[in-house]
Amino acid sequence: MQEEAGHSAEVQMRLTVNGSTFPISHMGPDFVRLRESVEQPPCNGNISLVIDGHESVWSVHLPQGVQSGASRIAVERIR
Repeated sequence: MQEEAGHSAEVQMRLTVNGSTFPISHMGPDFVRLRESVEQPPCNGNISLVIDGHESVWSVHLPQGVQSGASRIAVERIR
């Protein structure tokens, strides 16, 4: 019997707005969910996705900002 080697990627996701960085718990193509509740007015920011030490960063717009306690935060990628 042959054992299969598995790999569990180390993943970190962060949203940075107005100089503050917030950990992301979930992310989809047009939303994020933050690990902690914050308040932010509509603004631009950056999302950072780090997988096994390789980082990708892209600019986003938060059209409705972030309301404390919001479970889903709309984001639009800035191209």
